[in-house]
Amino acid sequence: MCLTSQQPERPSPAEARPLAELALVALSLPVAALALALMVGVGALRGGDPGLVVALPFGLYLLLAFALRRSAAAGPITAGVSVAVITAFPLYFPGERADALARGLDVIGRPFGVGSLGGLGRSLDGLLPAVSAGRRLEETQPLAAVAAPVSVPAPKPIHEDGVDHVVLPYEGMGSALHVPVELEGPDGAVAEVTMIFDTGASFTTLDMATLRALGVRVPNDAPEVRVHTAAGERSSRLVMLPRLWLGGLLVEGVTVGVCDACATDQDAGLLGLNVSGRFLTTVDQARREIVLRPRQGPDDRLADVRYWVALSATATAWPDGHTEAVVTVQNNAPRDIIEATVELRCDEVRTVKLGRIGAGERGQREVKLPSGIDCDPYEVALSAARW
Repeated sequence: MCLTSQQPERPSPAEARPLAELALVALSLPVAALALALMVGVGALRGGDPGLVVALPFGLYLLLAFALRRSAAAGPITAGVSVAVITAFPLYFPGERADALARGLDVIGRPFGVGSLGGLGRSLDGLLPAVSAGRRLEETQPLAAVAAPVSVPAPKPIHEDGVDHVVLPYEGMGSALHVPVELEGPDGAVAEVTMIFDTGASFTTLDMATLRALGVRVPNDAPEVRVHTAAGERSSRLVMLPRLWLGGLLVEGVTVGVCDACATDQDAGLLGLNVSGRFLTTVDQARREIVLRPRQGPDDRLADVRYWVALSATATAWPDGHTEAVVTVQNNAPRDIIEATVELRCDEVRTVKLGRIGAGERGQREVKLPSGIDCDPYEVALSAARW
């Protein structure tokens, strides 16, 4: 018997090529999964429709896979696109990649019965490449947020006798005073942060990461204002913070601008005049303390309410010479307005007071003006309001 040895057949180059291509595609899948998780996560964090948030990114990758299904470069191209998405994400959404990756992995893993992957997402973020979103603002660059000019009544005088007060320690010098603040979100989540006590800021600002930690959502129809910062002018959406504490002093219903550029590595944002203006403020530089005393009298919250209302009026002149006007206040805030005072400006200024206006509701008041009043043209302006 003659024994012969047979060498195993080697795959021809034509057969080996598909295996190499499949290996490259397989290697690109983890990177593609991370890019998909980022896109799904940022959509979920911003309150997008759940179905579209998941379907659109997967649809884009399916289109890419269909277009490259016979290409030897399918794996490298898919990996390149995914790496570009991951790397450029911080440029377009500064400070949000870790949270977006954590949320996206949770959303993708949920149908497969996978537990929370938030911790994994945040750990992976530190290992991924990123394009710098720009130099962080230094303490020596004081920030200021300025909204459209508005007529704000002079604050009530301070009555020293028996007035409660708090003493806040501060760090820093000049206009950049860093003070401790406690924040509470709509579901009871609490965050203790440091903020810049900025008397040049019209309203308070917080960065997106802090608002997410508090469970504060930014609706698509949130009011927008233009904000001037040391980094330039930009648009800022407004949200409502239920509660804020300065020491033992509670402030409810605080209008907050979403502004990542107004935050630093040390500070979550700016403590603006809609909060600080409610107190008589004394800065004791020797002790490095800020003393806050609440103002006495009705608690006018015009600085917070004015961003959430839409005003209108109709005026009808009757043949007997008198004029009837109907003033309308639309409350777009997520909380009730207890009282609103509107000025109807014709050739004279008339004050119109409206009672409680529920969240998302409309209040109206009819006013009869004396004969001879000319209301062509006329203006309406909010002059005082309370939550």
